[in-house]
Amino acid sequence: MTSSSTYLVGKDEIKSAPKTPRKKASTATSRSKSGAQSTKSRELNFAQWAPPTDERVDVDPENVLAHRVAELVAQETSGQSLEVADIGCGSGALGRILGESSPHLQIDGIDISKSLLALAEKALRSDGTPCYRDLLDADLTKPVYFAANHYDLLVSSGLFVPGLLGASDLVAMVQTVKARGRVIVGIDKSHFDNAAFKIVIQEAIWDKTITEPTYTEVESFDASSDRFGTKALIAQFSKVPTLNDL
Repeated sequence: MTSSSTYLVGKDEIKSAPKTPRKKASTATSRSKSGAQSTKSRELNFAQWAPPTDERVDVDPENVLAHRVAELVAQETSGQSLEVADIGCGSGALGRILGESSPHLQIDGIDISKSLLALAEKALRSDGTPCYRDLLDADLTKPVYFAANHYDLLVSSGLFVPGLLGASDLVAMVQTVKARGRVIVGIDKSHFDNAAFKIVIQEAIWDKTITEPTYTEVESFDASSDRFGTKALIAQFSKVPTLNDL
């Protein structure tokens, strides 16, 4: 198995950095021309998978997967004030739900699309406070230097689908959580079956990077959607501590 990228910036350095509504990861500024093209391709793939952005300002009741991920997050966090990374947050579908169901969480949204982040910035709880603490502009196929070993929980509900991120990206993103930090992510089932997720995840278990996941199979969309019948797996696991963490 190809080893995960090494992350260099620690939590203390993150906390000392000035906060802005949206930040760009340092790696994104040095993309090659070919890298920029692949980034554009991923944005187009997301646009094809997701509903049009003007339909995504409010929580989409058809988005069963986001609601099921949020339910599992609420069960696991039990009112604790934890720092959470919503990777591939898009326009904030999952963040909006978590903002209401788990207001004790401090959620940062991370996405490659500035236009979707602009919509996520409008996500408000019923009391008018923002659902997201911060919104960060980053290419998640590259090392996220600003967030190494930082978060208590990593969540996602729409990133691991055909044409977007794969199994190796998921394992690499585990480095953003603290030792024993939790991961709760939705994965399109056809993508899981066809893109070697089982193999890559098993190798990460053998390498003592993550614990054995549990999987919950759910519908991605409700019966009113023309995409009803699309299945997803919600994977839940923890980051295994290294010797440096002990």
